[in-house]
Amino acid sequence: MGRQTPGRRLGQEGKSGKLRILLVDDDAAFRAVATAIIEADGRGTVVGEAVDGTQAVWLLAALEPDVIMMDLRMPRMDGFAASNIVKQRYPQMQIVVRHGD
Repeated sequence: MGRQTPGRRLGQEGKSGKLRILLVDDDAAFRAVATAIIEADGRGTVVGEAVDGTQAVWLLAALEPDVIMMDLRMPRMDGFAASNIVKQRYPQMQIVVRHGD
């Protein structure tokens, strides 16, 4: 039986025991480095990547992450707008924001 909603409380990770992370950043190099660090650490796994907030909102229900790592400055839909939509739909979702150029 699958998970019912994305954004379960931290400490309630899936069967693997790893934190399920959705990376949202328009910088492909950052996504690659972040994925490598997360996977090497062993406590988390990247379940998906999005290049902007629109794609992140679209992927959220299908991927069921525990936490979202989101850039604030992106094209189409920025991290502020995407975070607002995510929190309206999934109030329990944990979002880690980053801002960098």
